[in-house]
Amino acid sequence: MSQSSPHNPFEAPREGRPVSPSIPTAPCPKCGGVNVDAPSFTWWGGALGPKMFSHVICRNCNTGFNKKTGNSNATAIAIYVGVSLVVGLGAAFLFIMLG
Repeated sequence: MSQSSPHNPFEAPREGRPVSPSIPTAPCPKCGGVNVDAPSFTWWGGALGPKMFSHVICRNCNTGFNKKTGNSNATAIAIYVGVSLVVGLGAAFLFIMLG
């Protein structure tokens, strides 16, 4: 008996979610693989960051990169974290000064 759905209800949860096959994915810059996961949450960007930067993680070598370009997202992540930190500290400063 074959299953009509590839989903296995007894399978352990994955780190991320599979990338849509309709969207072409650039090969991994480290190993050349195209077997990738799109993380739903990261320490640096929460739930929004990975979607903003089309971030995927190679299942073969665990390298994160931009699925559209195949380039590293390191610079974009650093800018995102820096701007978020400045905005958060500015909001905290205003809250303390006005509170």
